[in-house]
Amino acid sequence: MQRSTCLRWLTTANRETRLGHAVLWSMLGCGALLFAPFASSNLMFWWDGQSVQGVVTSAPAKALHPPKFGPKYVVRYEYSDAGGNVHWGEDGVRSATNYRPGDPIAVRYLRTDAARSRLPANVRIMPPLFIACLGLVIVVMSGWHGIGGICLVNEKVLARPRVGEAGSGVV
Repeated sequence: MQRSTCLRWLTTANRETRLGHAVLWSMLGCGALLFAPFASSNLMFWWDGQSVQGVVTSAPAKALHPPKFGPKYVVRYEYSDAGGNVHWGEDGVRSATNYRPGDPIAVRYLRTDAARSRLPANVRIMPPLFIACLGLVIVVMSGWHGIGGICLVNEKVLARPRVGEAGSGVV
């Protein structure tokens, strides 16, 4: 019985673990690429944000549950959007000494939802950017690994004579 080259290739590829690993790592990398934009709400402020000058309305207060690393105080401020509407907001800061009531402060708010704001120092895009780069590296490396597996399978399939051909041992 004669088997087609495609069937022989699939049979050999099924035994080659490099291809399976490449598929699994590619799925992981693609998942990281898809997850990166959702990893941080800061991306919205970077993408859709508008920077304005605000005013500190109260002295920074100690945060109720300060994180181990990061902002220890909460500063309250007010700002005006492009339409002239006044909004109030609060965000975390590391030091309480830099902010006094009445001092100007830079604020970044969303154009689509002016009531949501952050201080520019707290708009970080590095974590999701790192996740996206890591996902891209994983996809590229798994593709390279998979190409090596495909080349190996091709060598095995092309080196193996077909049933009924000369040199196969069957006459």
